[in-house]
Amino acid sequence: MDSLSGTLARWICDLDLADIPAAVVDDARLHLTDTLGVMVAGSVSETGRAVRAAALRIGPGDAARILGFGDRAAAAGAAIANGTLAHVHDYDDTHSEARIHISAPVVTAALAAGQAVRANGRTVLTAIIAGSELTARLGAMTPGAFHNHGYHPTGVLGTIGAAFTAGKVMGLAPPQMQNAIGIAASQAAGIARIGMTGTMNRNSMKSAPTTLAASSSGQVADCSRSI
Repeated sequence: MDSLSGTLARWICDLDLADIPAAVVDDARLHLTDTLGVMVAGSVSETGRAVRAAALRIGPGDAARILGFGDRAAAAGAAIANGTLAHVHDYDDTHSEARIHISAPVVTAALAAGQAVRANGRTVLTAIIAGSELTARLGAMTPGAFHNHGYHPTGVLGTIGAAFTAGKVMGLAPPQMQNAIGIAASQAAGIARIGMTGTMNRNSMKSAPTTLAASSSGQVADCSRSI
């Protein structure tokens, strides 16, 4: 019997923008625009300035842009900054049933990966829709359960959803996508005790660069056959 990760990998790899209802595409554009807005708003905060400086130190390069500042960094560095900026004010979108901030990890992973591989807009938007769908469905399977047991689902499930997203943007084949999911899932984490602290903001930050590394490693690794 095929594993769940294999089934999902095939679905997301085969998905095309033309397969998605127009209303869903329009909604995804709205979520993307909203996320860009909260990222820019986050850039004028103390946390935003701090994470920009940190991202430039630990992720130097020119593959992707840090929103609100204009700096360029490595894809992982930009994802670190942008993932935090999207959640600084806690105004990023929330899926009420799954109780997850979906767009912060998913959109920032898509933007960083898209710039790194120079993907077109259709590919990036398709990846955002697919990653959001999977993240929401994973969260809806256990509504509130992560919080009730002390975990922050944005950090846990956001990492998995963002890995699907980045893998789609990077054009991974199903076996590679499955590998990436195994790598990302093994690193997914986040505790709810941190509350409204800078550490909670960084749960969104953590998801995007983790998934970029997982997607890149998934191209050559083999570690998720049983997930």
